[in-house]
Amino acid sequence: KAAATERLAKARAKKGPSTNKLIDQHVRDLPDDNPLSLVNVRSWIKENKELLSAIRTQKDSKDSKERAEYHRIDTYVSNLESYLRNGIYVDFFYGPRMQSKISMRVTHMAYEADGTPKRSINWWYPDVGLYTPEMAKEGI
Repeated sequence: KAAATERLAKARAKKGPSTNKLIDQHVRDLPDDNPLSLVNVRSWIKENKELLSAIRTQKDSKDSKERAEYHRIDTYVSNLESYLRNGIYVDFFYGPRMQSKISMRVTHMAYEADGTPKRSINWWYPDVGLYTPEMAKEGI
């Protein structure tokens, strides 16, 4: 038994630290101070799973608002877990209580037939930054 314990200790030492192969490379490479880092997202998942277990009775409630709240949090947890697996964030909100909104970013510009760029309000563009309603009124 002592020999088996010793072999197991050697095998564990030889294995090295965990590399999180199930987590997408892009997510693993983010620094811990990034809002969508692995550390932050894992803490949000943990917090929301605890909340789900606390409001478990709302899942089958007769009140539609309570059911909707349960399913909203359940979907958020699923989206966070999906983000860790594939690196694509599909939710419009982030944070422990979904209190922050994701802003959209344009990577490839689209143009009208006359050559003017197509723009949407509250999207970030590489040439003007955040496109605001004031910019739309000015015709930028």
